[in-house]
This record gives sequence, structure tokens and C-alpha cells, in this order.
Amino acid sequence: MDIEDDPLPMFNIFGMPIFFFAPIGMPAWAILSVLLTIVGIILSIITILRAVNQKKTENKNVDNQCSAMVRNVDSFNNDVFVDLIKHKEKYNNKRRLGALISMYVLSIGALIFLLIVQDFRGVAALLDRWVFIHVILFAGVVICNRLVFRKYDNIHENRIPAKSSL
Repeated sequence: MDIEDDPLPMFNIFGMPIFFFAPIGMPAWAILSVLLTIVGIILSIITILRAVNQKKTENKNVDNQCSAMVRNVDSFNNDVFVDLIKHKEKYNNKRRLGALISMYVLSIGALIFLLIVQDFRGVAALLDRWVFIHVILFAGVVICNRLVFRKYDNIHENRIPAKSSL
């Protein structure tokens, strides 16, 4: 291999050459993989903090709204209404817990994968062959993040919500 065949780095930072794609056969690590892993972990931490805060707010608001709605409904419909609320709450808690667990598994998996496949003693590159897997893991973290948080519909005070809207 001639010197002319060696790819030239895009730029140097503190004397370390940075390539767009690492030269074949050289030990390398990808900057994009590191960034996606770090952002995924930070997003996971922020998500748990937001989810705990939302759950506290939900517990206050749901208890007040449900008791007010149950008082306004005749006794025959109370049991049906309470069962619908309990079923919906159980489903939301399972979905939220599943999304949180999946998000943390993906985040920790990305970190472990990064430590296994990247050679930090080699040259730095923006991309390598493992970046695609890190993009998939990060996309999974973002999707799970969206599934953790509940969106609320406005429920009118004097109306029982339909079964499909609970």
C-alpha cells in the first residue's frame, strides 16, 4: 500500500486525526456512536425524572376527578365506571413500566455494545460500521420515551367517558 492510497484525515483536533470513515484495517472508534450512546443515557435519566413527576401529578388529579365523576353518576353505573377506570389504569401502568424497562435495556445495551466494539486506542472517525446499530438502539430509546408519557383528553365533568376513550 502506498502513502498515496492512505486516506487523509478530515481534520486534526489536539493532534488526533479525525476521519469521515476509518481506514480499513486500522483500529478506530466512531464519534457518532459515542454521541448517540451518551444522548440515549441522558434521555433515559431525564425520562425517569419526568415520569416520576407526572405520576405524582396524575395521582392527585385522577383521584380528584374520578371521585367527583363517581359522585355524579347513579349507583348502577358506578361499578361499571370504576371497573373501566381500574382496567385503563392497569393498562397504562403496564405500558409505562414496559416502556421504561425497554428504554433502560436499550440504553445500557448501547453502552455495553459501545465498549465492546469500539477501539478507543485507535483513530477517531465520524462513522464506522457499528453506527447503524447505535442508530437503531437510539431510535428504540426515543420510541420508548414517547410511550412512557400519557396524553390526556379533556373529560367533561357531567359526562361518563365512553369505554373506548378510557
